[in-house]
Amino acid sequence: DRNRLQDELKVERNAVAAIDEEMRTLFNDRNRLQEELKVEREAKNDKMQDVGTTNLAVKKFQQVERELREARVQMKKLEKQKSKLKKENWDLEIAFMEQV
Repeated sequence: DRNRLQDELKVERNAVAAIDEEMRTLFNDRNRLQEELKVEREAKNDKMQDVGTTNLAVKKFQQVERELREARVQMKKLEKQKSKLKKENWDLEIAFMEQV
C-alpha cells in the first residue's frame, strides 16, 4: 500500500511539475506577445505621427495655395488700377500739352 501511495505521489508531483512547466511556457509566451504588441503599437503610433505630419503638411500647402490665389487676385486688381492710373496720367499729359 505504501508503494502505491508513493507511486501516486510521484505521479502527482510529475503532474504538478508538468503544470508548472506549462505555466512557465505560457508566462513566457505572454511576455513575448506583450513585447510584440508594444512594438506594433509603437509602429502604429509612428505611422499615425507620419500621417499627422503629412496631414499638417497638406493643410499648410493648401493654405499657401489659397494665399497664392488671393495674391494673384490682388495683383490683377492692382494691375487694373495701375492701367487706369496710366490712362488718367496720359489724359492729364494730353490735356496739359493742349494747354501749352
